[in-house]
Amino acid sequence: MKTTVPKILFALLTAFACNVTHAQDTTYVHKYGHRMAAKAFTFNDNFAMSDTKGGLNYVPHSHSGIGIGIWTKFFPFDISYRHEVSFIGYEKKYRKKGATDMHLKGYCRFFAGDIYIQHYTGFLETNGDNFDSVKDRWENGTYDPDLRSFYFAAVGDYIFNHEKFSYNAGFNASQQQKISAGSALAGLAIYNQRISSDSSLFLGEKANLESWSMGVNGGYAYNFVIKTKFLFFIAINAGINASNTRFNNMFSKSTKIAPSIHGKIAFWYNMKNCSLGITATGTNIRQVFDQRLSMFQNSSKSELIFVRRFWYKKNYS
Repeated sequence: MKTTVPKILFALLTAFACNVTHAQDTTYVHKYGHRMAAKAFTFNDNFAMSDTKGGLNYVPHSHSGIGIGIWTKFFPFDISYRHEVSFIGYEKKYRKKGATDMHLKGYCRFFAGDIYIQHYTGFLETNGDNFDSVKDRWENGTYDPDLRSFYFAAVGDYIFNHEKFSYNAGFNASQQQKISAGSALAGLAIYNQRISSDSSLFLGEKANLESWSMGVNGGYAYNFVIKTKFLFFIAINAGINASNTRFNNMFSKSTKIAPSIHGKIAFWYNMKNCSLGITATGTNIRQVFDQRLSMFQNSSKSELIFVRRFWYKKNYS
């Protein structure tokens, strides 16, 4: 038994290494051969917390704007600058608000990883009342200026059919999917959320709550190619997580089961030198804070992107 287990582990690692290092099928996936790309985009970020037991929803301002970015093969990630352009116009009424909203992503041939960091201050509290419009809701709803939420999520997935399917082609347009293909996904995820309030507007008292969730997820992603230049991408992951108020108590009796779902869609029009597309991503997870409170946290992002590729390798086909 002592000699059999190491042999099995060595065989599994060898098979995994051979699978990972195997080149992509050029019949299905084409590399543009560029070493740099610039992009311009518009964005819209949304975030919400729902207390299903209390029947209350907490929503910060939606954040929209424009941005520019650059990518080069010499860095593992792209660099972007975003400038918020508010079209709702409630800054004068609700001065005590702030937001940090980041999405870090890294995709390679066999792995897709996303990190989300969101920090919001100032939430609108609603209890399901009907409002005629978004403007009416913000003007007549209850505003909690000192309610703060910090949210962190890291989701990583192994791409099984990485020889024929390109995650980069689907969500980044840094490669070209020539023939429609899909792949099963499986991986791990970790979530952390902290909620604090200085007044009695939240839970009827001052609050300083934290929740950790960690678990496994699985799903499927597909690139649907339409007449070579058009591509529709969809990826859906469902997860089962252990959730507790402290990371050290993750596997204790007080741990609760917390389901999650993570999805992405994108639509691209691709040419050799440039791409125009729409991308969207969304996450929904149940967070357990204590015996009194568990909340569903929803976040979503969408972008309209123009990508220009340049600095091609010589004699690249």
